[in-house]
Amino acid sequence: MPDSQATQNLARWLQMHELDHSFPELSPCEPGNIYLRRDGGELNEIRDLITGSQRSMVVLPPGQGATTLMQELVFTSERASVRLPYLLVELPLADFNGDDIEQWLLERIMIGIHAKIAANYWDETLRGHRLQLLLQVFNATSTEYFVTLRQKLTQNGALTLADLGCQSVAVQQLLSLIATLHTQTNISVILLFDIGHRVDNEIFLDLVREIKALHEYDISNDFPIAALSETFFLSREQRQEMQTLWAIEYSVYEFSPYNEAEVFSILATRFRPKQRGIPQHLRIVLSDEFVAKVWQQDKPLQIMMSEMKQIILHAMERDWGHIPFRLVPVESTPEKNHAQ
Repeated sequence: MPDSQATQNLARWLQMHELDHSFPELSPCEPGNIYLRRDGGELNEIRDLITGSQRSMVVLPPGQGATTLMQELVFTSERASVRLPYLLVELPLADFNGDDIEQWLLERIMIGIHAKIAANYWDETLRGHRLQLLLQVFNATSTEYFVTLRQKLTQNGALTLADLGCQSVAVQQLLSLIATLHTQTNISVILLFDIGHRVDNEIFLDLVREIKALHEYDISNDFPIAALSETFFLSREQRQEMQTLWAIEYSVYEFSPYNEAEVFSILATRFRPKQRGIPQHLRIVLSDEFVAKVWQQDKPLQIMMSEMKQIILHAMERDWGHIPFRLVPVESTPEKNHAQ
């Protein structure tokens, strides 16, 4: 346990620089406020791959921002100046906590489609005949149906099957909705699977088996191929297992590990110290040597930040009067190294 003096000094130092008390932990943040390589150029490449492929993989080192990247992709796509004719349905596998992954998958996709149509105001974007076709797809008599769904989304943060007026979802019921949505309105569904590096491997493989069975046994030859596509955000190891279990063609984007400078940039994007209320760059108050001490190519960011906090606390193990404005690492004493 870090001593109380170091903890108190860190709290005072954070307050002095108007930094959040969570520093340097990288908890989930709101989309639109994250570090992006090449000013978003890499994200655009991933988007082009996803929207132009039947089945794709985005391969990332474990714990280096798959969920954040996926959320940013959805956020920027849905707020583009030109409305794109697809629904990005997010499916975080970490949310599964039951026994029937097939039913979970069907329900989440069905709810996701309805939520995306309602939340992104497709009923107000389409006009005339296309609007009538959209209403027919969802068996709605008027746009009031989507207005009600939006209200429930706002109130509860999510929809349930009960909100859609059904108790369960059948495979052919879902496939019929996806096919009709595409043929009637030219809107496609893209499933974004966030596998997560902490997900139980058997659950991951069960998911792959279900999706494979969906394509091999449930989707008919006359199903419009452009109506449905899938993208998997996963690790290299998960990619290898998936390709072994389901050996078909995938479009693959290899997301390279963050280097030391990029990890510091991620921190600097999230945490902005202030002087007289004016935001400053993090390097003004913190040395990038802290990152250098914890960085490893495939190490999860959360682990890096946990180790970095311990080094910061070690630098705080002195009287407050000796804590510098700009913090730099302090080498351990021989006694402490021996004890470790």
